[in-house]
Amino acid sequence: MSKLSGTYQLFPDLAYTKTGGTDMLRNQPKTERFHQYISKRKIDFNHSGNFSVEVKLLGNKQVGFYFKKDSFIVDSVTLSARLQSRGLLLLGNKYLEVQGVPYIFGGSKSEKTRIGLASDGGLILNHAYDRSGAFFFFMAGQSYDNAYHFKRINSN
Repeated sequence: MSKLSGTYQLFPDLAYTKTGGTDMLRNQPKTERFHQYISKRKIDFNHSGNFSVEVKLLGNKQVGFYFKKDSFIVDSVTLSARLQSRGLLLLGNKYLEVQGVPYIFGGSKSEKTRIGLASDGGLILNHAYDRSGAFFFFMAGQSYDNAYHFKRINSN
């Protein structure tokens, strides 16, 4: 996974489909969430700036993300990480929140982010979100599983 260290564009160029294909992206607001998926905070990055993210593996179980405008660091985040059997790094910013009594009167919310390396050297970011609840067995919820490709600018 040491090949993962490098600098990548902050905005994705491709989205992966459920069938494994790719779709080209054109500066859509939903694709501007790399920083938010990693840090759980929102910073507005506009497309007119020269933004990038530098990814550095810090030892065996940590990864650092350095969000930059030109060469200046705007924000940095360090997370724990665990290598999964499918070759993706599961980041330590995942969470599960349970409210009330699930399936009777309550619900749950979960979120996780994974990163990996594409065959062309680009970064893959996969973000999964699920919110579900119930009121006396009447189920409702929302979930999504997005995966994006970020073009590599250079290796470190």
